[in-house]
Amino acid sequence: MIRFMSSILLVLAMAAVARSAETVQPAVPRFGLVVGQELQFEMLFGMWFDGPDGKPKIKRKPDGTLKYSRFDLMACVTAKNQDGSFRMVLSWNDEVRGHELISANLQTDGRITAGLGGDAQRLREIFPRLPDQQGELRDGWQQHDQQSTALTRYTLDDGTICARPDSPLHRVADGRSTQRYRLCAGDNLPERVQSEGYYKFYQETDDQTIVLTKVEQHSATWAERFDADARRYFSAVEADQQHVAGNGVPLAIAARTEGVAEKLLDAQRVELVAASQSVEEPLFRTELEQKIKRFDGYRPMRLTTAKALVNIAGHPSPAWKATDLEGKLHSVEQYRGQVVVLDFWFRGCSWCIRMMPQIEEADAHFRERRAPVAFLNVSIDKEVDDMQAVRDKMKLSAPVLQGIKLAEVYGVEAYPKLIVLDRQGVVRGIFPGFARSRRSDLIEFVEVLLAEKVEAQPSEKQTSTPVRNP
Repeated sequence: MIRFMSSILLVLAMAAVARSAETVQPAVPRFGLVVGQELQFEMLFGMWFDGPDGKPKIKRKPDGTLKYSRFDLMACVTAKNQDGSFRMVLSWNDEVRGHELISANLQTDGRITAGLGGDAQRLREIFPRLPDQQGELRDGWQQHDQQSTALTRYTLDDGTICARPDSPLHRVADGRSTQRYRLCAGDNLPERVQSEGYYKFYQETDDQTIVLTKVEQHSATWAERFDADARRYFSAVEADQQHVAGNGVPLAIAARTEGVAEKLLDAQRVELVAASQSVEEPLFRTELEQKIKRFDGYRPMRLTTAKALVNIAGHPSPAWKATDLEGKLHSVEQYRGQVVVLDFWFRGCSWCIRMMPQIEEADAHFRERRAPVAFLNVSIDKEVDDMQAVRDKMKLSAPVLQGIKLAEVYGVEAYPKLIVLDRQGVVRGIFPGFARSRRSDLIEFVEVLLAEKVEAQPSEKQTSTPVRNP
């Protein structure tokens, strides 16, 4: 009986020790997000380029201290989603990238998914990915972004979270960067974020510090109104981006008839004006008014570009020949019977590099199906070494063509740009710039072309078939 009671006491004592050990171990941190929060930050940003001696030409004030540009940031928690994530609106302004409003969904563990508009991953410059398990606080953890293929490794060092990303841009530009996040006690909101990076190919050094200056808690009514205006704003901006980065062929075909292209642009402008009149929040109203001004400023250039494409859009592709990095000769004629996707880029174009993972995934989609689709990389780099570096570091599957003359054939002057030919060699798609949904929209566009009968003669009606633009 005594031994039995002693055993019970020993078990109870061990359980008490175990519970005590559990309580002293650090808890896995989570962001204390609350609907209606407005987080205000101050950002100091510096960017310097290497001088003739190979060292950064760092700008300094008269007193010798580093010279930075100063900006204000704001992150608002507007609503909570059914999956437990929080809808965030980030107001970001700097003289390098301009003013941005970004929408993203943020989980309390730092997982980020795309919101209504903008580059959601920019929220990562403020909020780190947090560990899933307690043991990762000791051993480290990592986050893989499927869209960009970036892999970020995190460690905890003396209370500071250190992030070391490895992205396509890092690899192609021979770059390295580090972010150090310090969180507030209690709610774990970002208190201070220091970032530094060097990109050898660009000969560029970046230095950035973000400091939390104020947390303001708004009412539920305020958050509901702000969220509703945010939805109206991003819906209008997303539609505008689809027009700008979408297929340029319909506008070019419209430009064949006097006044038709102008009417299409007028209709697009109406959407922005209607949105600006429907929102109450000054932040969104002001930004929409600025977008209308930019729309008007770019209108002449968009019309000029459309008219320059009149002789290509909807017409059989001009004949061309180009050599790939292995010395193999390619011509437009040999791809007759296949949908052809030409991706124009160069190594120094950061947005070209950022979009490559999406193009690669679209290529893989059709290769797995063994569909009659040919993807071709077209580099306008003058140095073959730069072409090879991009091919090798990005692990490109499609051939890389030496394409300076090929760009001239299609009148390509801005990058990145996609030219899509149908199976009869007709130019059916011209997609300028970077788009977050380029992969899915490109797949959908190509599927439409694959569904068409090859023997049918192309007509203007066919070439202007409406599709959902990126």
